[in-house]
Amino acid sequence: MTPEQCEFIAGNEWIQINPQFNLDELHLICGDIGPFEAGMPIWVPLWIAVTLRKRRKCTIIPPQWLCVEELKKLVIAESGTNAFGQVPRFYLEIAHMFVQYAKEDLPDSDMIRVYVQDLWDKRSAKLNNSSTKFLGQVESCHARMDNITLMEVAYIKRSLITASREIEALNKSFHELSSQNSSDQRYVIA
Repeated sequence: MTPEQCEFIAGNEWIQINPQFNLDELHLICGDIGPFEAGMPIWVPLWIAVTLRKRRKCTIIPPQWLCVEELKKLVIAESGTNAFGQVPRFYLEIAHMFVQYAKEDLPDSDMIRVYVQDLWDKRSAKLNNSSTKFLGQVESCHARMDNITLMEVAYIKRSLITASREIEALNKSFHELSSQNSSDQRYVIA
């Protein structure tokens, strides 16, 4: 899965907007939305919010966690442990879409960007450390990683697969050499 695919999936998350137009209910595959009344907050999928925002037909109301105070708490909590802390689902994708398409709707957008980046940096460092420990395991071949997001899985997936294949190839070569050496030793002893 790519970051773009993660962002596409995140587009189905529901978020509030303040429409600047009136419209009857919309009947979509994802469900019925509306009616839209100018100035009355309404819940819509994020992809609709972004589409309307691009056309200047609404303002997007940030989720409660997408503010400096809440992000600061998440960064502090993430710093205090080796385990992955709970974060909002699709936090990175939603923050990215806000900064890209609705920066004007986001108070302190520059500080929010800094805290989201700090959170990502701390979590990606934990991902790298966890994957290094996983790849260093000799006896077992499983790992448990709680509270990681889809984007984080996409981030680490390619390097884990590549490294696992390299380790598998090295193990295969090692076993071939070991079996070859043991058969060579039989001839020397005899």
